[in-house]
Amino acid sequence: SKAAPALAMGVIFLSSPFVSLIIFSQVMSSSLLRTTMLPILAVSAPIGIVILTISWKFFSFDAFTRSTKISIFMSFVFTFYCFLASLMYTYLFLFHHVDTTFEKDWVWLWALKGLMLYLHACVLIQMAALSKCRLRSALYRRFISWPSSFFFTCNVLSLPLYYFVPFLPPWAMPLPFIIPFTVAALGLFQTLHSRHYTNWDKIDIYVGARANSRAGSKSRGPNLLLDPSQNLEVRRGAPPPPLGQEREEYRDPLRIVQITDPHIGPIMSIERLQYICANALKQDPHVVVLTGDFYTAEAYCDPDAITKALAPLASMCGHLVDGVVKDSRVFACLGNHDKEGTALQQLTAGLRAAGVRLLVDEGEIITVEGSEIQIVGLDFKFPRENPQGHVQDVLTRIVPPLPGIPRVLLIHDPGVFQHLPATEEALMLSGHTHGGQVGLLSFGIHASVVSLAGVPDSGLWTRGSSCLYVNRGQGTRSMMGNMMLRAGVPTEESLMRVHFEL
Repeated sequence: SKAAPALAMGVIFLSSPFVSLIIFSQVMSSSLLRTTMLPILAVSAPIGIVILTISWKFFSFDAFTRSTKISIFMSFVFTFYCFLASLMYTYLFLFHHVDTTFEKDWVWLWALKGLMLYLHACVLIQMAALSKCRLRSALYRRFISWPSSFFFTCNVLSLPLYYFVPFLPPWAMPLPFIIPFTVAALGLFQTLHSRHYTNWDKIDIYVGARANSRAGSKSRGPNLLLDPSQNLEVRRGAPPPPLGQEREEYRDPLRIVQITDPHIGPIMSIERLQYICANALKQDPHVVVLTGDFYTAEAYCDPDAITKALAPLASMCGHLVDGVVKDSRVFACLGNHDKEGTALQQLTAGLRAAGVRLLVDEGEIITVEGSEIQIVGLDFKFPRENPQGHVQDVLTRIVPPLPGIPRVLLIHDPGVFQHLPATEEALMLSGHTHGGQVGLLSFGIHASVVSLAGVPDSGLWTRGSSCLYVNRGQGTRSMMGNMMLRAGVPTEESLMRVHFEL
């Protein structure tokens, strides 16, 4: 059952350029298939079968990417697809234009070929380098890892466009090439950019049952407000903040900075995460929370990576007492990638050395300006591990609510928000989705590939008397062994001011 998605992805990737080619030969000329593409198909198809067989059979040992056979299989499928699709598209492009547009401009064509060759080389080098996982130098990241991620994203975005190539007029033929490259270039900037501390977002969140009276209001300005209606449907957004004397019904704001999904590796260097942590301190937070997915495969081999990356938070971190971190104002929970290979053992040791309190199905009460706050961290559970029953059990039996003490829940996966107990009145902080990774948020439209699946992707969500905030994160995820850039969904650096009811 685990192999089925990988096999389906492999079939889609390998078949797309073939299907596009067949359609093109029917629309334009069948002789093109016989004279030009048939030799390519005759050579590339057996090569593809050999690559898939070798990758599936011989690269299953743990030293290679420290991932599963499925991930390795998909990585090689996509690497081969990049080569095959780009080669075929280049031929289609040339045969469609050689007699007209570019007849006298072969310099441009050779430059394009050189660029494609360099990008393909980056993908192959990046894949080969995973056999010796380690954090690479800044020079390697800039000239190998980043171009590899850029080209990976280009090919993912161009996948549906190949089917339209045969039907495009000559003037529109460059569009399937230009559009993905333009979007990926924007994504590269959004993925690598970290804002100055003076430009961080400030978000007000109001948590409490009295907000129900304002449930039908429209939002005003940047403030976000909890909707604690009795309807347990998960909703995006919230009503406006309280006005006038209603403000006196809430505690002084709890200032929280959330860092999530940094994925230390090719995109997120240790130095960049240090810069983000230093900027977090300049927001003067009461609490810093780290909501999972700290690593990529490259960071597993550096046991001190997370300790060094979080060093700027030392003034808020605690100290060890009998092996347990005490008096810390930096709390963490686990994400799905934190359970791969040796990541969990290294992360646990690294967070302990940094003085960060890791909460795994447990809670801790802290005092902030005379008021007690309960911080609860939940373990990440995969679908096969019954996450619904897990969250219900932890929040009602293992760490039940305490009368008069508001609480903040640290749960990596926002999908479990719908499974919170109906009586729960808390603020839940999550990450995991990277804001949807690919979407239209940069254009002011709350839509992404994740939201299409009905999962909270970013921002504020409400359900009953509980509130969920999904941080877009600072890093990016790995897909099939390569890093998929953000596209239309920038990273997030924000300060939350949380107002709990008295």
